[in-house]
Amino acid sequence: MLAVVPKISGDEEAPEQQASTAPPPEDKEAKSPTQPSIMPTDEKADEFLVRFDAHEPLNPLNWSIRYRCWITFQLSMLALAASLGSSIISPANSTIAAYVGVGEEVAVLNVSLYVYALVEARTN
Repeated sequence: MLAVVPKISGDEEAPEQQASTAPPPEDKEAKSPTQPSIMPTDEKADEFLVRFDAHEPLNPLNWSIRYRCWITFQLSMLALAASLGSSIISPANSTIAAYVGVGEEVAVLNVSLYVYALVEARTN
């Protein structure tokens, strides 16, 4: 393998090529016989792993059943509100279009913009 090494002297000559005797760096993910290359290595897998102490109150496994049900209920109501917000006005689209004096396409725009805003808010 050839390595490009610039001259350190003050001359403005083109870099010279010298033969490198050092072996190329090994790719640990590609050469692992037991682990496919698409799987992260152990160092990368532990990077985002959240660990709790045995009796830490913030650990969801230590929450009471009542509190777990309350959190599940809250998240369910949030999902219900998001889906109802985008669909509850749909039966009134023709009435709204006639009242405001716009076409059916413009009346559907409110639902379309609502759904678009939901998508944009979650991606940013």
